Amino acid sequence: LFGDIAYLDYRGKLFHQALNQEPYCSYEKLGDFVDHPPLVLVYPGIEHNSGDVHAKMRGKYLEEFKDFRGDYDTAPFLVRQMKLIGDTAWRGKIALLNSDWQGFGELMNENHRLVNAMMEYCGFQAGAGEVNNQVIQLGRELGALGAKLTGAGGGGSVFFVTSPGGEEELASGLQKKLKKLGYEQAMVWTPSIVRQGAVILDRW
Repeated sequence: LFGDIAYLDYRGKLFHQALNQEPYCSYEKLGDFVDHPPLVLVYPGIEHNSGDVHAKMRGKYLEEFKDFRGDYDTAPFLVRQMKLIGDTAWRGKIALLNSDWQGFGELMNENHRLVNAMMEYCGFQAGAGEVNNQVIQLGRELGALGAKLTGAGGGGSVFFVTSPGGEEELASGLQKKLKKLGYEQAMVWTPSIVRQGAVILDRW
């Protein structure tokens, strides 16, 4: 909506309080400091309802959060996992600002590992989704530095980061492999960053 590359921070918003009764989300634009990231985006063609995933995981997380006493070393599993996922985000911001694509890719991989384990724990038999995990494995085999889900898992899309200049080769390789595996609805893009964001063209 606002365009650009941004770092979002949702701390303090766990319980969905009334407006002005909790912190706003922080939205920090990074585009002035970051070169165009070498990304590839894959939509495997699997539709899903992200609410089905979020509702189950959020409910279980809130249950465990009741037993959290502030020490992440002894925290319940989901509370600890979410702390580690948050750590990949702020570390990823630093890697992004330094154009450290190798480090950024490693953090994407770690993020996906944590999310996959968390989803298995919550009862999703294939973790982040059999197709998602297969697509991520394919991308890594083709030389991607890292991969993670764009959303809830179980379907949706996957982002890959690769070495600068390697986007088209990775995208082409993924398209061929996915077709071979029978994913006829799969789509692969090399996304561009729109700096301006949404513009109001007319008002009713």
